[in-house]
Parts: sequence; C-alpha cells; structure tokens
Amino acid sequence: MTPTELTDYARQRYNAVGDAHFADGEMRRYIWQAQMELAKESLCIRSVYTTSTVASQQEYSFPTSTISIKRITIAGNKIEPRSLEEVLDLSSSVASPTGASYIYAIWNEVLYLAPIPDAVYALKIFSVNEPQEVTTTSILEVPSRYHLDLAEFINEQMTLKDKNYQGAALYTVKWKEAKRAAKVFERKMLRGQQLSFVKDADRMIDMWGSM
Repeated sequence: MTPTELTDYARQRYNAVGDAHFADGEMRRYIWQAQMELAKESLCIRSVYTTSTVASQQEYSFPTSTISIKRITIAGNKIEPRSLEEVLDLSSSVASPTGASYIYAIWNEVLYLAPIPDAVYALKIFSVNEPQEVTTTSILEVPSRYHLDLAEFINEQMTLKDKNYQGAALYTVKWKEAKRAAKVFERKMLRGQQLSFVKDADRMIDMWGSM
C-alpha cells in the first residue's frame, strides 16, 4: 500500500473523499506520525546496515534514523556493548591493542569501537529504525500487516480536527489496541528463532541513550 492508497482508504472511512478540509500534505504528516508511534512502541521497522571499518578510526556514525541497536558484528563476529569509559580506556594509550574490535559503546549517536580497527573489516549493524518523513513518492516503511491499522490514527486526527470528540475517542481506543497487538506480535517475531524459554523481550535490544 502506498501513502496515496492509505490516504484514500482513510478518507473513504471518514466519508471525506475529495474534501479539501484535509489537505494531502496534512494526511501525509498523519501517516508519518502514525508510523513513528508504531515503530517506537513495537520496534517493527528493522534493517541491516553494512559498511567497512577504516584503519585507525574509532568513531562511526549511526545509520540514518536508527532508534536502537540489536547486534553489531565485525568480520562476522559479534561484538559486545560496554560502557563508554571501558571502551575509551581500552583505546586511550599508545600501547593500546589494535585489531578487530570486540566491544563498542554509543554516545550522541556515534559508535565507538575498541580496540581501534587496524585494517578494513566488514562492519554490520542490525538496527531498529524510525520512519522517514512521508512524501508523494514515499513507501510505507512499517510492515504491510500494519498498513490498514495506520488508518485508525489518521481518522482519529481527522475527527479531532472536526471537534468530533466522541468519534475521536473511538478511534483512539482502536489505535491503542492496534499498537498493543503490534507490540505483542513483534516480540514474538524477535524471539521466534530462539529456543522456547522465558526471556524479557524489552532487554533484547541494546537501547541507546536518547530513548
């Protein structure tokens, strides 16, 4: 489903097809906000970013729109999150070890590796992302299973704009339930490839400070 198709669907539900009261740009902002809420609460937008280290370079910028980090590998080997102090202490002296990094820390959306890489290594970041702002040429970034759910938020905003607070309350309940169901489903997805034992899904993501 495209943003235009979702906009049309939301207008049809609200009996507002062709209604200039709800401009297309306004509808796109509703879509972006709905995706943002869903992404932050359910962690449903995920990707893998691949780049390379640079010899003697310790700092690397986050991939665009990263909310949190699930896993980082160097040359195919998982590296572990540590405190910024531990990472910087390991790389602060002239005699500090170099080579393929095995720990990392995050500060101000910058990734710090230690030991400092001494060569080019494949760096892979498994991340949870927020959506980009929606334009006329965008695609919906949340999984297709949630596309129709976004209309609950859009219609909520439309009813609020019309001061239809009774209708808004109904859509608010539906939107909250959609987000709750998405969060439950995504937790199952995150642990779907693991052995069946109890694990706190909220701790399966290496969250970084701005959250």
